[in-house]
Amino acid sequence: STALLALQQAIGLINSGAKNGIIVAAENLSRFSNPDILQMFMAIGDGAVALHISDDHEWRVKSSVHGTDASYSSYMQVKGEFPVDPENYSAADYYFSFSNKPEGIEKLACYWQSSLAELVRLADVPCSAIQHYIAHQVDESKNLAIAKAAGIPDASVALNFANFGNMGCPTLFINYKQWLDRADTRIKTGDHLLFHAVGGGISWAGLCAQRL
Repeated sequence: STALLALQQAIGLINSGAKNGIIVAAENLSRFSNPDILQMFMAIGDGAVALHISDDHEWRVKSSVHGTDASYSSYMQVKGEFPVDPENYSAADYYFSFSNKPEGIEKLACYWQSSLAELVRLADVPCSAIQHYIAHQVDESKNLAIAKAAGIPDASVALNFANFGNMGCPTLFINYKQWLDRADTRIKTGDHLLFHAVGGGISWAGLCAQRL
C-alpha cells in the first residue's frame, strides 16, 4: 500500500499549494523470493514506475482510507540482518518468511473486504456505480472475487497480473497505466475510480475519486 499512501500524501501537498509532483515506486522483490517455492517465485517480479501528478480541477477526491494492523507485522518478513555482512552472507537468510500463514492469508482477505467497504461508504457511492477499480494484485482471481463480493462489476476491474505478476508497490500505478491504454477504456464525467491496496504487514490504503 506504500505507493497509494504516497499518492494520498502528494494530494495533501497539492491541496497545500504545490503545483506538480512525481511519485516514484520501486521494488526488487525477486531478491527475496525463495526459488524452491514455485508459486511465489513465478509470481513475484521487480518493477519501477514514476507517476506525475499536477494541480487541476478534473478530479474530486471523495474518500480516502489508510491503516495498519501491527499485530501482523511479522506475518511476512525478511529475517536477515541489515546491514549485510558480506563475509557471512547467505541468500537463504534473506528470503521472505511467513508466520502462521493460514491465519495471515485469512486476515489479508478480511482487510481487503473491510477497507473496500469503508472506502465506498465514506464516498457515499454504491459499488455497482464504480467504473474503474484499480487494485494491487495478488492474482486475478482473488481481485475479481473481492470486487464481485462487494458488487463491483467484472468489467470495471483492471487486471495486469498475467503481464507483470506481483511487483509490490509499482503494481498499482502500472495497472492504472495499462487500464488507461486499453482501447475500450473511457473515463467519462461522473465516473468513479477506486485505487485500493492491501499488503502483508498488514497495511491497507484506498482512494475514491470522481471525474468532474
